Amino acid sequence: MSKSRTTSAAFVAGAFCALTAATTHADELRVSGTVVKVIVSKESQKLDDGRTILHVHDKGIVETNDPKSPLNLTTRECSGTWIMDTKGNYVGGGGYCDNFDKSGDAYWNTWKAAPEGGDIWSVYHGTGKFAGVSGGGTSKLIVYFEDRYEIAFEGTLTMK
Repeated sequence: MSKSRTTSAAFVAGAFCALTAATTHADELRVSGTVVKVIVSKESQKLDDGRTILHVHDKGIVETNDPKSPLNLTTRECSGTWIMDTKGNYVGGGGYCDNFDKSGDAYWNTWKAAPEGGDIWSVYHGTGKFAGVSGGGTSKLIVYFEDRYEIAFEGTLTMK
């Protein structure tokens, strides 16, 4: 076998092993923590039946229970719509968030209100260290003020 064929075969075998390792190896992480958010804007719209729709834009910081988590101290900017019943109680809604770490790597997630209380979140895209990320979990409101609020979250992420 010629030297160039041997080199080519070794390169192909090495590339195949590297690609296989990259595509079959994923780390599953348990994540939990809190997010403190400041409401940037909030517009309400009263419906004919007495319910209110709130369009909210907020910004926050994610603090995980594990300081080594890749989500720790990521910034978050979210847009969403909340639905309030005729008594002003939160009854539903959904939205999305853009999240960035200090090096500029990003992940995006959606959230939706669960009728029985709490929210369900799901990560759907990422860049850099978050490329190929997937997963999700639940969150619940800890405290709400007119201009800020805090949530607790937990879930599982698969990092590729």
